[in-house]
Amino acid sequence: MLTLGGVELSVRTWRLFNPLPLSLLEQKIRGNIPALHARFYFDPQLLDDHLTNFFWFTPPGTRVILPGNVCRRYVSTDQNRRVTSFVPDHYQKTIFMMGGSTMFAQEVPDPLTISSFLQYLINRRTDLKIKVENHGSPGIMLFQQNQILEMQLSRIRPNDIVVFYDGANDIIQHIYFNNPQGIAVKHDEYLASLDLIKKLGNWIPWLAKSAVFMNLQFMRELHPPAHLTNPQKMDEILKRFVATQADELRKAERMIKSRGAKFFHFNQPFIFTKAFRTKSEEAIINNPRITSVGMGDAMTQGAQARSVVLIQMRKDGLNTTDLQGSFDKVGEDLFIDWVHINDVGNAKIATDIFSSLFENEKSQKSSNIKLDPKEVLMENLRSINESGRLISTISISSEAPEWRLAFPVKSADGRRWINGKNQAYFDTSSFLNVDETHAVQFQMDLHLSKRESTVIHELVWYRGTEEIERQTASYKNWMSESYKVQTPLYSIPHDADRMLVILHPTDGELTLPDIQINWLY
Repeated sequence: MLTLGGVELSVRTWRLFNPLPLSLLEQKIRGNIPALHARFYFDPQLLDDHLTNFFWFTPPGTRVILPGNVCRRYVSTDQNRRVTSFVPDHYQKTIFMMGGSTMFAQEVPDPLTISSFLQYLINRRTDLKIKVENHGSPGIMLFQQNQILEMQLSRIRPNDIVVFYDGANDIIQHIYFNNPQGIAVKHDEYLASLDLIKKLGNWIPWLAKSAVFMNLQFMRELHPPAHLTNPQKMDEILKRFVATQADELRKAERMIKSRGAKFFHFNQPFIFTKAFRTKSEEAIINNPRITSVGMGDAMTQGAQARSVVLIQMRKDGLNTTDLQGSFDKVGEDLFIDWVHINDVGNAKIATDIFSSLFENEKSQKSSNIKLDPKEVLMENLRSINESGRLISTISISSEAPEWRLAFPVKSADGRRWINGKNQAYFDTSSFLNVDETHAVQFQMDLHLSKRESTVIHELVWYRGTEEIERQTASYKNWMSESYKVQTPLYSIPHDADRMLVILHPTDGELTLPDIQINWLY
């Protein structure tokens, strides 16, 4: 910490004599981005979730980045992918959504991603039993999407659907950085950054909001790369780019067809392709600490070159759709930076994708579909109230001398349960066995937010599908303000392989995001 303190002091001193425009992160913290801060769901906690440590890792032999399993109030991951809301309990086929950070969409709550909107539309406008999975991964290009596709290939069944939604990352890496094997930044720099993220761990949100030096991590190029002004070099880069795009798309198509599935490709929009930009969107383009100098030219040239190859591939039978004009008739703020979009943008893209996937049904044209993000969020809350339960994922981190599995459970509106009409179910089957050593005890921390509020919890232990033990306890808040109760230590049955925790808030409110379970070895 002394080292970080010295770095921070040095950077603050340097900034006094070298004033710079506000970075994207600084603007997020100060509330200067209308596409984000003016939205009905915005909450400072959303920014914390956006900056959270997702325990990113790179699977051996790949150049992809995948998240660990983290459940936050607004942004959650499970099974190393972003959570999709509205997924049915029973389904007959799966849609695998592949793309970069715009598909992962950590700028919006779980129900407002492209994948969640698509799931919502399928549930509401068709009778089909389909599950949508969000395999978006920040910074990846087509060849890395193919690596994720290869990792998922054995799960893809006949008549499943694979969706590729991409374009921006390929243009950035191939053309702006001239780095066709990169991921967000040059790969060596990425690995070093990933190592730093692991070391900083849960300090990241606090540092990001408090430390000036963290903003230097988000410095953009203040001068365009030299190759952008070299016509001969650019001609070589564009030819390589076009050939690579075609090769990777054909490779994806072959893999997907080998599984008897269907492939749909979508060319994504970005701020430079929006016909009518708002004042704040123009400010994003003109801020060199958000949009690197020369980025507009690189993206324009890349988009034109990519359009040519996609038109030809469409003639050759590839099912590809250009969405770069999707926002031409949208006059409001959509862009948080030059490529990431808010819930309104995600809803429009999801509607266009839905229309392409189900174009044989007359009522599914995008012009006939009105998708209100606020209504979608409320529908998620209503569905939970009607079912009487909320299924949550689990986040896991190792902190000696114990393993801690946090249960920051959330309701669909991202806040808390009210009136005690619900139960929360947690399936921990994949976490009881860690490094072949079973936990022997655990205890639970509960935050009771109102005086006289009570929570009853049941612990149900299973061996396979057989219930082998059940324990029940009740806790009450006698204090006038929020109060944390720590349960006694519970012994874990030695032959249990699954635990179910059921929480009953019987009156008042239970501040669910603060529940955690401590596993002791």
